Amino acid sequence: MERATVYISTSCYGGDVYHMEFDKYRPGFIIYTCNCALMTSDGATTYVIAGNVTEKGYKEGVGTSATFESLYELTQISKKNIVVVDFHNHCLRLIDRTSNSTTVFAGQCTYGGHKDGR
Repeated sequence: MERATVYISTSCYGGDVYHMEFDKYRPGFIIYTCNCALMTSDGATTYVIAGNVTEKGYKEGVGTSATFESLYELTQISKKNIVVVDFHNHCLRLIDRTSNSTTVFAGQCTYGGHKDGR
């Protein structure tokens, strides 16, 4: 039986990787959520797309100026747009890969609960 090789080592707050898949924006890279940041790596170098690896919370922004509470899933809806589940902020957030900016996609991002609307 062969042993696995470490491909990515994380330094995120909490350190857990929740979702990983091939990066549509950067061929040959793996994109993944790391609890408080969305990251991409080619195995040798890791880049933060959005989020802060040492701070949790809710703040819209560009790159590392944005904060997330708990990222669990991601969906690359196109080559340049990703929707992430910011679980403890109770919302979906959109990340534009061309600018690495974040915006609310659905939900309130400030409190949980149910409310119909746009």
